[in-house]
Amino acid sequence: MMSLQKIEEMRGRHAENPFNEIACMSFLHSQAGGHPHVLMYEALCRTQSHLFMIMPYCSGGELHSVIEENGALEPERARALFRQMTQGVEFLGRASVAHRDLSLENVLLHRRIEEERIAMLIDFGMALRIPRDKDGRCHWISRQLRAGKLHYMSPEIISQRPFDGSKIDVWALGVMLFIMLVGVPPWRMADRRDQRYICVVSGELPRLLEHWGVRVPGDAVDLLKRIFVEDIETRISIPEILRHPWYTGGLAGG
Repeated sequence: MMSLQKIEEMRGRHAENPFNEIACMSFLHSQAGGHPHVLMYEALCRTQSHLFMIMPYCSGGELHSVIEENGALEPERARALFRQMTQGVEFLGRASVAHRDLSLENVLLHRRIEEERIAMLIDFGMALRIPRDKDGRCHWISRQLRAGKLHYMSPEIISQRPFDGSKIDVWALGVMLFIMLVGVPPWRMADRRDQRYICVVSGELPRLLEHWGVRVPGDAVDLLKRIFVEDIETRISIPEILRHPWYTGGLAGG
């Protein structure tokens, strides 16, 4: 089953651009080969007045809506979805693309045959190609318009400092994981005027969870603490997440 997404022409200066989304998805499909956890369009359809993307229909809806209606997920279900989203982001990194708008609203749940619903990353309107040097190392990106949703923005984006595209996606993955495990965002925004934010980046996440009466697996707390690090160089990377004990727990050889 397919769905239609109408593309509206963007006027003026705006961070999210549907034509950028088409270009990014075309690149990811044709040059990078696509990925099972990144939703791609199947075809483009043009009328006299509109352009449509034809995409697979994801019957499970937004992951954000599932949590909003039912509360936090069981840790094993959260881990399964987090693995899928991280694999999608790892694919983007290999293709030198930063999503920049990762959120639970931009994850759809898709069922293939009789499988449990899987996570699909969507909405590449704010995606950005990450420049690399001749040795393949990523360059930091100079200050740009803020991109993303406030809960999910990393501190360097909030303060409009130069950033590493892959590390802002890591930060957003951490916020998504926190919400899946706890049911609510960790803070309003990643800013030192927010007391909950100060608590988390100061290493007091266990105390905050205890205060809320929320039980989160110890390895998951450790992973969150390594994600929610203000220093970009010290913040955990995607390859390190893939080797983290909570991520690998329950996997063959993990």
